[in-house]
Amino acid sequence: FARSLEETLVQLVGHSGADAKSVSTQLENIMICSQHRLGRVIQDYVSIFEATYSLPLPPEGSDFDDTDMARGPYLTRYVAFQGMHDVLSFIACFSGNFIPSLFKRVSSQLSEQLCVTTFRRVLFPRIYPTLIRLYTVAFKDEDELLSSKMEQFRVLSYRDVALQVGIEEEMWNQLEGIEKSGNQGDGQISLDLVHPLDDAVTSLQEIASCSSPEEKLGVLKQTANIIETRLSKYVSSFGADEFLPIFTFVLATSNVDGQNLVAQFRFIEDFVGNDIHYSIEGYLFTQLEIGL
Repeated sequence: FARSLEETLVQLVGHSGADAKSVSTQLENIMICSQHRLGRVIQDYVSIFEATYSLPLPPEGSDFDDTDMARGPYLTRYVAFQGMHDVLSFIACFSGNFIPSLFKRVSSQLSEQLCVTTFRRVLFPRIYPTLIRLYTVAFKDEDELLSSKMEQFRVLSYRDVALQVGIEEEMWNQLEGIEKSGNQGDGQISLDLVHPLDDAVTSLQEIASCSSPEEKLGVLKQTANIIETRLSKYVSSFGADEFLPIFTFVLATSNVDGQNLVAQFRFIEDFVGNDIHYSIEGYLFTQLEIGL
């Protein structure tokens, strides 16, 4: 069976009309096949990773030393950082020409980027629950600090939050003129009661449900598109200078602190590709970092 999968890949790559999606799908079939050597390596790694890092937390209130493994295996910050490093090292092994070199008949024709992208798409969903738990433990203190800061915003009106994060009063006054479908009266809404960008908030909250850095960046892009689309209809002047405070406002009022946003951010930072810095997603990721 594994041989037939590889033969199909060879035929696809050798066919001049084969599209990248078909090649990627066949590569994925190989990577999830336990009978193929590549699929077996991935499966074995996932099993070892889960067995090594699916650990209980130290007892509540204990004085357990982060580096002390003698009193039993617990998921401490030290162990969490070890696990994160293990995954980074494993993924690094599959970079460059490693995957194409496994398919000697078509190694020169297989795109390295396509192979790595497919590999990441196969790996991340299988290890994500345990991996993000490592990040949650490793950055627990930072997330608790962020949560305490965001808690302060919850006692403020949306208008006061907007002014706190740097939205100018003139811009906020324009936002107060946003009409909502189904709104009664003169079409004006009180922004102390209704969030002016509730659909952007809903979008940003999806970030915790994504299992790969690319998907999480997609949520940031989706959120930014919603902000831009909504505001372009109601705000006379809207550009990059106005985007950051409005994005920070959405972040501060989104109640995503319970989703360990610092851990989510560090996960993206560690595993996103280097080419991200030259894309719109990279710009949005920077905005998230500044907002945090």
